[in-house]
Amino acid sequence: MAGEIAKVAAVAAVSSVFSPFFIHTARAATKTLSFWQFYAPNGTSNLQGKWFIDCVAGWNARHDVKVELQYVPNNDYMNGTKLQTAFASGRGPDIFIISPGDFLRYYNGGVLTELTPYMEETAIKDFFPNVMETRKVNGKIYGLPMEVEPMGMFYSVKAFEEASLSEKDVPKTWDQFLEISHKLTKGNRFGCLFETTPGYYQTFTWYPFMWQGGGDIATPDGKKSAFNSPGTVQALKFWQ
Repeated sequence: MAGEIAKVAAVAAVSSVFSPFFIHTARAATKTLSFWQFYAPNGTSNLQGKWFIDCVAGWNARHDVKVELQYVPNNDYMNGTKLQTAFASGRGPDIFIISPGDFLRYYNGGVLTELTPYMEETAIKDFFPNVMETRKVNGKIYGLPMEVEPMGMFYSVKAFEEASLSEKDVPKTWDQFLEISHKLTKGNRFGCLFETTPGYYQTFTWYPFMWQGGGDIATPDGKKSAFNSPGTVQALKFWQ
């Protein structure tokens, strides 16, 4: 029994260092752990990819349990079926990244290790409580946050000045936003830019517009869909 606990503890230790992800239970006894992620090692913006490479190298230099980093293109990973297929065939990774929205799918699939016994209270308090709650089931931790992305609208001061606009013209309503966007559109420059590629980035950047319109995905108790609402329709039409 002690040996089995030690094996699982080794897996949990990997998670606490990398601070991000979800741990697969099936291969806790191995001395090499596979870690799937979708940040390209040599992409146009490779800082995140390099962070993962450096982090894994630092871990491997100090521990007997090694981590093998594997890059999976995002179209196959987050927007595809590679991860689900791997777990369905019993060949899923030991450490992996998923969206919080997919958390319960993998929990219900039985592929997550509970991390609560291996985390000190000070480590738990290092995360924002409301963020950590999205990685819990019945008060138990099954994953750790990696990114928190506050949504906001940004504008180019230079583009505003070229269009004879100033800070007082920053839009406060959707109608004002469209009006200002038309004024900023010039030549090859669009007045506003939204994520147009179908996928989770497009989804979560659209959510704030749905909430602004008074819509929501589910009812407050989480038992019914609330998507079919005037607020949601308004947000969809606005993006359209």
